[in-house]
Amino acid sequence: MAHSVYQHAARALGRAARRAGDRVISRRQILLGFATSLCAPYGLRAQPPERQRRVAFIGSTTRAAAGHLLNAYVAGMRDLGWVEGRNLVLDVRYAGGDPARYTSLAAEALALKPDVIVAGTDAVARAAAALTKSVPIVFILGFDPVGSGLVQSFARPGGNVTGFSILAFELVAKRAALLKEAVPRLERLGVLYREGDADAQRSLAPLASEMRKIGVTLIPAGAKQADDLPKAFEKMAQDGAQGVIEMPEPLFFQERQRVAELALKHRLPTTFTTVEHAHAGMLMAYAVDLVAMFRRAATLVDKILKGANPATMPVEQANVYELFLNLRTARALGLTLPASLLVRATRVIE
Repeated sequence: MAHSVYQHAARALGRAARRAGDRVISRRQILLGFATSLCAPYGLRAQPPERQRRVAFIGSTTRAAAGHLLNAYVAGMRDLGWVEGRNLVLDVRYAGGDPARYTSLAAEALALKPDVIVAGTDAVARAAAALTKSVPIVFILGFDPVGSGLVQSFARPGGNVTGFSILAFELVAKRAALLKEAVPRLERLGVLYREGDADAQRSLAPLASEMRKIGVTLIPAGAKQADDLPKAFEKMAQDGAQGVIEMPEPLFFQERQRVAELALKHRLPTTFTTVEHAHAGMLMAYAVDLVAMFRRAATLVDKILKGANPATMPVEQANVYELFLNLRTARALGLTLPASLLVRATRVIE
C-alpha cells in the first residue's frame, strides 16, 4: 500500500513538472526527497534537549575591575563544551571589595541550587564552605588555603572544596627583595595591608624577620576600605618609607589605579602582586598570570560536573611567575633600574 502511494506521488509530480516545463528529476530523487521530508521533522523532535548545569561565580571585587578574568573563565568553559544558554547557566555576583558581603552572596547563590560554586579567592570559598558541605566549591586564587583551614592539605583537600594556590603570602618577601634590588638605598619599607585580614596580619611577623636579614625595617599601614588608602600612604610617607609592597588583597587589586597614583604622588616605588598592578602604574610586579589561572579553573569545574569528587582533587599550585617592570614609572620616579633586573624581566612596560 505504501509503495503504491509513493509511486502515485512520483507520477503526479513528474507530470506536473513536465507540464510546467521544469527539468524532470528521477523517480529515485523524488522518492528520496519525499521520504526525507516525512522523516526529518520527526527526527528533530526526537532529539532530547541538553541538560543545563548551574554554576555560581562569586568574585571578590567588581566586574569593572575583574571582568576580564570572568571572561577568561567563561572562555575556558566554552573550550570544554560548556556554553551559556545551551548546557550551562552561570550566576555571577561581585562583592565590590567588601569581605562582609561574602556570606550573603554565597547564601544567595546556594538558594539557586548550583551544581558548583566558583570563588574568586579562598576567602570567598571559606564563606561558602561555612554554609554548605555538599555543594562543590572551586577557589581560583588561594592565598593561604591550608593555613586558613579551608582544605586539609594540597594533596587531599578532604571536603567539598578544591582549587589553586598562588603562594600569595610566601612570595611577599621575594617581592620585597626585588624592590630592594631596584632601590638599593631602601631601608624602610611600607607594607599596605587590609585591616581585619587575619591572613595578612599572621604573615607580618615572619616577613619582618626576613626583611631584617637584608637590613630593611617594615612600616605597616592598614586600610579597611578604599577611602582609607590616602591616609595609609600618608602614614607610610611620614614614617620615612622609601618603597611600598602589599599583603595581597582584592581591595588593592580593585583600586589598583588609585593605589598607583598615590604611590607616585608620594614618590614611593612599589612592587605588587599582579601584572594588572604594573599596567596600572606600579613600578614592578612579580606575578602569576591571573587570566591563565581563571581560564584553567574551568578544567576543575568541568571534572566536577562530570562526577569528580573535590575531596580527592589536589589543590594545584601555580608554578610560573613573571617579573614585570614599568619603565614609565621608573622615569617618573627618577630611578634607573639595574641591568640585573632588566635582563630577568618577563615584560617591560615602556
